[in-house]
Amino acid sequence: MRSFHKVAVTAAAAALISALPTGIATAGTPINLDLGSTASINTDISAAGADLLALLPADVLAGLDTGSLGSLNPSTPGETPDPEPEQPAGPTVTLSKKTAIAAAGESITISGAGFSGAGAGLYVGLAQDDKFSTTDASAWMTTKWLKATDIVDGAWSATVDVAAIAGTSDCLKNTCSIYTVAAHGSPDRTQDTKTPVTFAG
Repeated sequence: MRSFHKVAVTAAAAALISALPTGIATAGTPINLDLGSTASINTDISAAGADLLALLPADVLAGLDTGSLGSLNPSTPGETPDPEPEQPAGPTVTLSKKTAIAAAGESITISGAGFSGAGAGLYVGLAQDDKFSTTDASAWMTTKWLKATDIVDGAWSATVDVAAIAGTSDCLKNTCSIYTVAAHGSPDRTQDTKTPVTFAG
């Protein structure tokens, strides 16, 4: 908001008042000429009604510093922020079945989308959550290797046999998930996913 010159505002306010025909109401609020601050000028003149300007004769209005009075408008639109750039979608996994899987063993279809398809491919399989490792193959209950050529336009599909108990891992007593990781000990963590599964007791 531009700065006000007190003398100019006083003259403008006086002109507004004197130009009003007798009996015209000012929104029930008298004009306060306390020029202690720009904020009080803005509040007081706004309370009197912006339509006061329309009541001034043309010759009086022509002599006012309308640029300053125009800045009293409290509804000055703000700048529209630039839209944020879209973030690339990460890899996603869907399962043909992820609850009440047969504890003794069942084949499920695992499908992926949004994967890079680069490097040595992916490992996909079942692991007990508190034993999962991206580098220790023995921590997995079952795994399948997807070569880079098995991933087309970021998508792939594989059928994996899973059972609730394998070795020292037990998905009936512990939480387990289907995991994907970049294969052969790759440090690339952008291909990691975790999809929880449960087995029928």
